[in-house]
Amino acid sequence: MRAQQADAVRDELQVRQAQVRRQQLQDLVRLEVADAEESLQQARAAYEAAVEARRLQEQSVNVEQQTFAVGLSTNLIVIQYQNYLAQARSTEVASKGAYIKAMKLIGAMSSVGPVRFRSQPDSGAIRQSPAVTRAVIAKVKSDGACWCGGSEWRGQPAMRISVCSWATTEEDVQMSLAAIRRIAEECRR
Repeated sequence: MRAQQADAVRDELQVRQAQVRRQQLQDLVRLEVADAEESLQQARAAYEAAVEARRLQEQSVNVEQQTFAVGLSTNLIVIQYQNYLAQARSTEVASKGAYIKAMKLIGAMSSVGPVRFRSQPDSGAIRQSPAVTRAVIAKVKSDGACWCGGSEWRGQPAMRISVCSWATTEEDVQMSLAAIRRIAEECRR
């Protein structure tokens, strides 16, 4: 009897510890996503500022070259302005790299929730078809138009679709949707 009570207490303690660990992980994920979003905003602002600084430096070089052409400036001053422009271009390249890196991080954290398919798309009753969902996942994977993976949601098979990346375009999304729709229709037949 005491052994059973001790087991029950130990099991309850393990459940509580697991719940605490789960909450800690959820909090950590929320914090990392918030940090990534803040980094993306800062990187975007820095990149936009660098683009504007480079544009203004280009204008300054052009003005100084025109001033030199009419004899009101020296070649040293023109070279100095060209140096400023080179620095502005270098800053722009570096900030663009940081911006792309921040977009990639957000893209890696982003995804679409699970997708499940009905046996009849326009039927009044929403009856999910596990067989259709599994078939669509398998055929989309083999088709290669986009990436998807199998998952489970509320005890039913579901498709996970990844559509967020710094390199994903609207055309990519439309192509992926068209492929999934086409394959879903084929699987329903």
